Amino acid sequence: MDDWIYYSNISDGGKIYKVNVDGTGRKKINDVMSSYVNVVGDYIYYSNSKDKNRIYKLSKFNTNASYPGQRLTYDSAAYIVVDGDRNKIYYSNTSDARRLYSIDLNGNNRTKFLTVSSQTSPGVRYLSLTNDGIVYATGLDGKLYKTISYNRVSPVYFTSEVQVKTKGGTITKSVEDKLSVINAVTNNDIFYSSYVDGRKIYKLGVSSGTKIIDDLATAINIAGITYFI
Repeated sequence: MDDWIYYSNISDGGKIYKVNVDGTGRKKINDVMSSYVNVVGDYIYYSNSKDKNRIYKLSKFNTNASYPGQRLTYDSAAYIVVDGDRNKIYYSNTSDARRLYSIDLNGNNRTKFLTVSSQTSPGVRYLSLTNDGIVYATGLDGKLYKTISYNRVSPVYFTSEVQVKTKGGTITKSVEDKLSVINAVTNNDIFYSSYVDGRKIYKLGVSSGTKIIDDLATAINIAGITYFI
């Protein structure tokens, strides 16, 4: 980010600010409540609450805070993730039952994602983008989904290896789980908050998840091999 931190400033109504990594040079970038802020290349992508949470694109060098930037879609959007390498923005479209959609970085080629075997799709949240461009998302049904083509998603079937106390001691049991927060780095490095185990952090392997730590997590970010919760 060129030694700048960009953030939604809750102390000033969620407006976008930037500050040097040493805490100096604090500047306001826009003047509207902004959510799901992504900074990719020279632009900031965000959900503009003043315009029905539609996606906007704003230069990170903007000096006129009253200018909100370019509106990219008329959809109301949540859980925005931006893939600058592949010219895509993915989002949960709250104008269409929170289904997964994508547009190009200039707002073109709006695409609805459908499940493999039908002409419908689940509502999704907690989108996460892997290094190789695959999007994982938590369905409103609690299942994990991933993109498998330009307009298709497929459920990912797995169990969580949960420790269960019995009269004879503690055993490990494979149970179906529901997901909330996720963070996917690669297909083999997917971290999630387990519903059946009190929102503790698990890592998903080929077909099952194993616990990483007993702490309750409401958000997960990955830096190298360090987990921020």
